[in-house]
Amino acid sequence: MNFFAKTHIEDEWMPLGEWFTSFIDLGRKIYAAQASGMVLKKILLSVPVIDMVSLAMAIGFSRAAYASGQNSAERIELSALRIGKNVQMRAIWDQKDGLVTPPANFVGQLVGIEPGANPADKTALTFKFNNGLTVKRDVFPSTSRLGESSPTKAIRFFEVPSGVPHKSGDSNTSARKIRDRKITRPDFKQDQIEAWFKRFEGWEHQICPTLAVFGPASDIREYGRLLFRDVELHDTVLNIDHDEILDVARLDNLSNDQHPHFVNVIDQVASFPEAGSPARAALEMFPFVCLDGNIAMASLSQKTVLRDKCLIALWETSKPNLQNIAIETFLETASQHKRLSDFEVTLGWNPPVGVQIWGWV
Repeated sequence: MNFFAKTHIEDEWMPLGEWFTSFIDLGRKIYAAQASGMVLKKILLSVPVIDMVSLAMAIGFSRAAYASGQNSAERIELSALRIGKNVQMRAIWDQKDGLVTPPANFVGQLVGIEPGANPADKTALTFKFNNGLTVKRDVFPSTSRLGESSPTKAIRFFEVPSGVPHKSGDSNTSARKIRDRKITRPDFKQDQIEAWFKRFEGWEHQICPTLAVFGPASDIREYGRLLFRDVELHDTVLNIDHDEILDVARLDNLSNDQHPHFVNVIDQVASFPEAGSPARAALEMFPFVCLDGNIAMASLSQKTVLRDKCLIALWETSKPNLQNIAIETFLETASQHKRLSDFEVTLGWNPPVGVQIWGWV
């Protein structure tokens, strides 16, 4: 795999070293092991520093989730929508001056359907969000044609699981500033562009909860602003030159999820969701949880909601803060399971120098 990074667009691409790329590979291999039937319960990584480790693993999980083809968003026609369902509405992608922009994400619970008097009349749809607000959207049959699935031609509807975060798609509110993701349109012939749109939307809008990370989220978001080039992904799948690292890792905020995809999420330890909250319902959908650092291990290892997850702990050995408490708290829960010998051999993963890994089933 070929991975490159740079800080500014005018800089030269620099290849990423073994430290970072090995953790991308680890994320992919943990996902593959679980998918093959190995019920991993606890994984412990001893690392000198945790900087960017979870970010790299998230890239591996993101790539593996996309390759799996799993998507919990199920296409449904306007005429088949039902009250009470969680619905994602995808608008037409905007194209202007050689750039394309995915539509602002929109997910809400459908609470009202008012069809028009005539077949050509608008249908008024009323959606309710977790924050109690409601919004009405008018949809005309001409913009949501039966069987039409083209991102360039039609509004489309998808039913999504109840735990998927509600998103109003309103980029003008201070509480939810959606970053416009403008993408350079590839120089494709017209008969090729629709296939590219569908392929890109498969990546951009995938609903496949995979990895939740709790730790120094602000640091990871800062690292994630680096420009990143994954040769296989960007040249073969997306046909764009590069992304920010966070776009490739598809890491979003658990407590304030914004992006169209719902694959990997991140939050501070202090923001671990309370029982009964929408964020807790979302967290329960994730099979993998990463405790990123000693504070996260000491604070969250014994959370009841995490007992049935594959819990991945990053134990930072170069910092004395909470080091003993972190490992003792984690091992207290891990000891309830069977430890695997030579876990790295089982995974087929070669840890970088200074890193050790253990696994429990």
